[in-house]
Amino acid sequence: MTVHATPQVRPAVQIFLPPHIADELRRHFTPRQRAYITRVLSAEELRIIGDLRDALILARIERMPDHRLARYDRFVAIDPAQHKAYMAAQTEWLHGEGYLLGTRLGRSPTHAELLADFVEHRNGQRFRAYYVMKHPDRMKRRQR
Repeated sequence: MTVHATPQVRPAVQIFLPPHIADELRRHFTPRQRAYITRVLSAEELRIIGDLRDALILARIERMPDHRLARYDRFVAIDPAQHKAYMAAQTEWLHGEGYLLGTRLGRSPTHAELLADFVEHRNGQRFRAYYVMKHPDRMKRRQR
């Protein structure tokens, strides 16, 4: 789920989705939302999403410009229990990103490659935006 400085739009081509993914997207999204999701996210990206109801959030983050992503840096967990939940979810997210990098490379990525991918694609910022959008009740604006 690589975020680019200038959002790129994939060509309007039909991507093959396993039937269970296509059914799940049909169940939760309008035809217009499904078209947007499948235009922005690849089949590989959709396959690793644990809850496909998150696909629209993830597609929006994929296309989000840097200045909008930066707004989410102002958020922190509301308490220690939510911080722990945030960290666990971020670890799961990073495993998914590592898997995607491995599929692109055709092998297991090295630690250096994982770090470079994390920095290049701003995975920390993208995850924070995702988490705030999915769980606004668990996060608050940081006090200055």
